[in-house]
Amino acid sequence: MIAFDYQRREAEDDAHPGIPLDSPERRESARILRAARLDPLGPSPMEAVFDNREEALSSTNLVILVQWAGEYADSLPLLESEARQAEALGRLARAALLAARNPALAWAQGSFLALAARAGAHLGREKEALDHLGLLVPWLERSPAWSVNFPFTVCHAAETLWILGRADHAEVVERALTLLAVADHDEAVMHARRSRPGDAEQGRARLESALQQFEALGMAGWARRAAELAGRFG
Repeated sequence: MIAFDYQRREAEDDAHPGIPLDSPERRESARILRAARLDPLGPSPMEAVFDNREEALSSTNLVILVQWAGEYADSLPLLESEARQAEALGRLARAALLAARNPALAWAQGSFLALAARAGAHLGREKEALDHLGLLVPWLERSPAWSVNFPFTVCHAAETLWILGRADHAEVVERALTLLAVADHDEAVMHARRSRPGDAEQGRARLESALQQFEALGMAGWARRAAELAGRFG
């Protein structure tokens, strides 16, 4: 009930509808829900209140395991099994994992805005992309890092600016960026491609920083990519 009450209050907020609020009560309710091991495709936002990957791994919710913990390989067969069972029972909405337009789903608005901004940038619709990015700014400023799709939302915002070659709200986007290990890796890629004097040393430093974070976070695929890139620096 605590989780539902918070979501109700957030959805009814006139100034910032849907943006999550953090509190000790909400964290405790999320811990209790994770320990209860409920529906593996249940409302993940109620369980997704935590500070680190270890806490995310304590959940049996498949959405959390994929989007927050990065357990793609182990979760895929479980998701496929859930989809097959849902189809067999005629529960097509569950099988498709689609969300209807509903005020109770205001918590997803931030990720929708980020996707719209990125899509607009890719399509060359600069004003449309920047308008969506402007509406996204309060989500980047106010949302806790555990918010649904937050890492993806920030990355879509960053990609929007990168594609457009703009710096609108860049400080907000940079402050919210949570995938810093990937950013370090991509900076090393830039040094490898540019190959100016001093780039090899700077690239190696950025790559070492990225690799340490990949290993600490269990990002095995990115760790392999970083090891391959290391060969380009000699």
